[in-house]
Amino acid sequence: MEIRKYLAAAVFSLLCLPSFGQTRMGLKGFGLTAHVVQETNHHLYANNLDPLGTYQLEPGGIFVFENISGMLSLKIMQGFYRNAMGLNSGFTHTGLRVFIINGKKHSVSAGLGPTLFYRQTVSQLENALPDDSYVGQEGQDWEFRFMPLSGELEYNFHANSRNDFTISLNHVANTAVALSFGYDYWLSPRRKPRGACSCPSFQ
Repeated sequence: MEIRKYLAAAVFSLLCLPSFGQTRMGLKGFGLTAHVVQETNHHLYANNLDPLGTYQLEPGGIFVFENISGMLSLKIMQGFYRNAMGLNSGFTHTGLRVFIINGKKHSVSAGLGPTLFYRQTVSQLENALPDDSYVGQEGQDWEFRFMPLSGELEYNFHANSRNDFTISLNHVANTAVALSFGYDYWLSPRRKPRGACSCPSFQ
């Protein structure tokens, strides 16, 4: 029930976004992730890049829809990827962003918001240990975890009034952060918000 309520709220936010500010849409790709907290089933990781299994290859993508008004934005992200255990995984995120720097050519934003993470059920894997960090019903193929707050830190290079290139750190699982590279397209030419940073060295 809580999952359905969250998804309904995300869809409602998406429908309301065009009613204010400017809108941009984009795609991000990622492969390198860092597991800042060790999972119960870390022994099942197949793509370790270091002896401790902190760094992993987990290829995936994120669709982004963002509406910007001044120094604030409302952002929806839908991600899918193949996790370190070889399971299909994803997340749905809605959050508020604040532009820390907002110049003609460069901007930096940080944000927080609720996220629903999901993945194929770990118990289907051989040698899997019981793990209650995700919730699922017996016999179902997917399990879920809701986090009321997860974050993103993003740098944008504004190539022109409609095209941005991005680098970001994205919270893609309850224990993992991904380094992402992306492209954003503005549906109308970008306007520099009032109150934006006017520092000559960072425009």
